[in-house]
This record gives sequence, C-alpha cells and structure tokens, in this order.
Amino acid sequence: TNRALTVIGATWGSQGRTFASGNNITIPAAESSSLNFTSSDFTFIAWINPVNITSTMEILSRGAYLTDGYYWRILSGSLDFETQQSGARTTLSISGVTTGQQQVAFVKSGSTGTFYRNTVNLLSGTMSNPDSANRVFEIGSFGASYFIGVYGELLAFNRAFSTQEIQQIYNATKWRYT
Repeated sequence: TNRALTVIGATWGSQGRTFASGNNITIPAAESSSLNFTSSDFTFIAWINPVNITSTMEILSRGAYLTDGYYWRILSGSLDFETQQSGARTTLSISGVTTGQQQVAFVKSGSTGTFYRNTVNLLSGTMSNPDSANRVFEIGSFGASYFIGVYGELLAFNRAFSTQEIQQIYNATKWRYT
C-alpha cells in the first residue's frame, strides 16, 4: 500500500479514528524509512480542529530544526510547510487558518508543494527536498511547540495525490467531522 505511517494510541470515537493533542503531549508514530522523503513525492492529509491559531502549533515534524527535515505547522494564523536540507530552508505558507473542523492536505510533487483545505487548492509553490533520514517522526509537537486540539484521519503517503484523490478522501470521511 502507499501508507507510510502507523499512529500508536489513536482510538475510535464518534468521529472515527481520532486523537487529542495538547501541551506536553506528543503522539508517537512507528518509525519507517519510507517517511524520509529525501527525493520522493509525498502527501499528508489530516482532519484537524485547532483550539488556538495564534501561536505556533506543530501538526507533524521530522528533523533537526535549522538543519534538516520537514515541518507542518500552524504559525500565527498561517498554515506552513517547511523543508530543510543542509541548513537551507524552503517554506510555503498560506494565511487564513481558522479554528473548527477542517481537512488540510499538503502534497509535494517534484519541486512543487501544494496546500489544500477542504479539497480547495489554496496555494502552490516551489519546495526543496527535505533531508530527514534517521530523525524522529513526531505528531503534534516539535521541541516546545505543541498542537492543541483534535486530530482525525492523519494519513501519510509516499506519493503525490491528485486533487481528485484528496476529494475522494474528504468525501469518504467528512460525515465524521462536518
């Protein structure tokens, strides 16, 4: 299959497979070399319900900050995806993040990164390849930055999804969240 991630500790609730995150909480994920994404395409999709959008909140991360890796976060009302390799950083950022249930997706295809919210293509831009080998994959935290809210349906794929595939996942799961 194309799934590259297993979350440990998620539970089935009224909204499907969900897990809460908050201050000093990190969701452990099973390590997999398929999460390195050093030169490959990838897709991350998640239902999120952030409580606070004015601070820095990590959705997921893998790397050593300012050195290597990739970081998906809410940063002062913007949704950011950052890649780092040998200290060089590339960031794609879209403003207008809101509280409440929403499906967010980030797709990297070649050198292009694309943000989606509720299946709408919000922004595309140039992204570098992340170097993330032998780093811990963290959900909901990086250092002292924690996601505060609820996750659902966090998915990671080692290929670039099309808009239609993101719409299919949204349509198959939206009944749980909207």
